[in-house]
Amino acid sequence: MDAGFPKLGAFASLVLFERARLVSEATAPSHSSRAACAAIGLGTIAHLTTTYPILPYPFTMNQLSLFALSLTCLQCLSLSSRAHHGRDFILVQDYSQPPPGSGNLTTDFEWSRTDGENEFSFEPGVFFAPIPRISLGLSTTFIDENNGWEYASVLPFAHLQLTPPESTFPVKIALMAGYQFASQEEEAGEEHEEEHHEDEGEDHHDEASHGEPHHHEHAGLHRHHENFFTARLVLETSLSKEDTLVLNLINVTPENGKAVWGYAAGYRHTFSHAVGIGLEGIGDFGDANEHELVLGAYLSPSHSLTFKLGVGHGLTSSSPDFSLRAGMLWRF
Repeated sequence: MDAGFPKLGAFASLVLFERARLVSEATAPSHSSRAACAAIGLGTIAHLTTTYPILPYPFTMNQLSLFALSLTCLQCLSLSSRAHHGRDFILVQDYSQPPPGSGNLTTDFEWSRTDGENEFSFEPGVFFAPIPRISLGLSTTFIDENNGWEYASVLPFAHLQLTPPESTFPVKIALMAGYQFASQEEEAGEEHEEEHHEDEGEDHHDEASHGEPHHHEHAGLHRHHENFFTARLVLETSLSKEDTLVLNLINVTPENGKAVWGYAAGYRHTFSHAVGIGLEGIGDFGDANEHELVLGAYLSPSHSLTFKLGVGHGLTSSSPDFSLRAGMLWRF
């Protein structure tokens, strides 16, 4: 055991050095980087004492190596607990994005119920940062509106950090913009359905009243079958080390229609790197009058994997009566 601890101490010094290198590359000098620099010194001493036992030092090798090991664990934990790589919320877009050369793979699922009608959606996506402060993403949506799963749309987007990450200004600002390309088959289906409704008139109403399935009409921010431009202005601030508040101003401009404005807001409290809870809301400022609150839980069993779960309730008659959302994020 006496021989093992010094070896572990030497290994700890290498881990501490790598930790400090990552911090120095990713951030400006801060409390975290200063702690890492101190860790380098302790780790180096531990390494020297195990390599050159004739050097004088006031502590035993076991004590110093154990202390270096403990500091290694604390530094690794601090790296995980403070790291944010974007897509940390369910409804809200946050300021953070992956480090250059890395990205996220996402999978989101939603079940909502409005006026007795169920709607399901599945949305896989990717979010990648080629250079600092700029990320590119792509998400694809599949939906089931009581008539089976269908491809609905694809949305390429870009995310730009307008304020530098190292800025001391209390509010971080970002902009996300993209364009949704809806399925042509879905668009043609919608036109055909409208003509069919006009021809049948009252007959269609009678069939619907007897339980025939029909789509819940979407307006405002919630649009599956339309081409549109969308953008979000992101404002984020840290209330404390554990608490984050994010606001989004949302614009949706359909290809054949007028622009719609809305909002999203999210509060997140982090108990540890592994567990967090939050409250999120989304709504529009127009005639659609859809507003929803979602209670969310965020679980990260490892630094590279996060699970998100949300339960929502509509605040108006136009909003979903109930919604359940689940998501998975894998960092690469």
